[in-house]
Amino acid sequence: MGCPCWQRVSPDAITVIFAVFGLIAFVPSLKRFHFQHWTGAFVVVVAVGIFFFMLLESFKYVDKIVIPARQEIEMSFHRNHLHMKGKTMKISKNIFYSLILVVLTFIVIWAESEGKQITPGEAHSSPIFPNNQHSFSSSLVSNENDGMEDSRLEKLKRWYEATTHSSSHFTVGFQPYGVAFDGTNIWVTNSGSVSITKLRVSDGTVVGTYAVGFIPRGVTFDGSNIWVANSGGDSVTKLRASDGTVLGTYAVGFYPYGVAFDGANIWVTNSGSDNITKLRASDGNVLGTYAVGLNPRGVIFDGTNVWVANSNSNNITKLRASDGVVLSTYAVGWLPKWVAFDGANIWITNYGSSNVIKLRASDGTILGTYPVGIYPYGIIFDGVNIWVTNAGSNNVIKIRTSDGTVLGAYNVGINPRGAIFDGANVWVVNYDSGTITKL
Repeated sequence: MGCPCWQRVSPDAITVIFAVFGLIAFVPSLKRFHFQHWTGAFVVVVAVGIFFFMLLESFKYVDKIVIPARQEIEMSFHRNHLHMKGKTMKISKNIFYSLILVVLTFIVIWAESEGKQITPGEAHSSPIFPNNQHSFSSSLVSNENDGMEDSRLEKLKRWYEATTHSSSHFTVGFQPYGVAFDGTNIWVTNSGSVSITKLRVSDGTVVGTYAVGFIPRGVTFDGSNIWVANSGGDSVTKLRASDGTVLGTYAVGFYPYGVAFDGANIWVTNSGSDNITKLRASDGNVLGTYAVGLNPRGVIFDGTNVWVANSNSNNITKLRASDGVVLSTYAVGWLPKWVAFDGANIWITNYGSSNVIKLRASDGTILGTYPVGIYPYGIIFDGVNIWVTNAGSNNVIKIRTSDGTVLGAYNVGINPRGAIFDGANVWVVNYDSGTITKL
């Protein structure tokens, strides 16, 4: 450009950029803002406004001083070097002081947000006088707050018990999805490995891994055998639970997903053909195929009827197990995925609504809608409580069946899907971790 002073533009721009990044990195979230934070933020906005005002004002010198001066410098740099340096320093000084104001304001806000907070214990501690004697008034305050502190300790204890849970993680196949319990072992379908893994329930040891169909998803146990829905193979595979021997593979609908056992038959939801197939468990013969909603996923048997969650219809279908007749269809939340039965009610996870719905099994009346984590997916009943896996929160929620109160939230692996209860522990499949967690 003919003058070394123009090289100042790059450092100034870098300084501004880093100041903005610093604000983004260190300023606390809006939920943690207090009065002093809002005050600091206001000061920052004012400072930035002043900065840009002064910057715009300095642009007035460009046409009047800088450009003519640059032309003159190009003809005779040495003659006017000192004059141009003085004018340029005037503009740079304005920008520099504005940047200093922004940086100092940022430091104040950062110091406030990182400052030590006074704990309840410190706030109530009484001052110490000579000979280690407490003042009479401070002792009264301490005595009056004993009950309050005991109450806080009790609440803290309950919180700790609700959020602390021992867990173990066991490696299975690639992209594990569904899970079942056969009374002795845990079975996990590996949708990315085209296999199913069998683990000993007592210690998580892998007993065996067996080949099944393409993209295995849902899985169930019929008392003797394991049934696997092969989404990519449009079939179900039947394995002997004792040794993993494949006893048969049977064609069903398009892209099968969920599997349930009604005591005599196997029910398979076909998410791609919007129907459900009923097979005789003894020999795999297809007894019927019944239309349900769009993209059916989870399925459960309540002792008399079969319930199917229709993910793209935002409803659940109730069918009579004896003949497949559709008894009713009930609206639920957005993108329902999986279902559970607590002995009297049906529970559905609504993936898109981040909640679960409780319906009375006898008539489909909605008894409650309860918020859970992000993208709830799998759901099971442990005999007392409901457990929900949250694919977007990477945790599992424990809910009291009677009123939907959340009793605890426990971290598991990444993108949890299926879950099962073995009579003592809850097992959660972690799709993106390639593991299963035992709680």
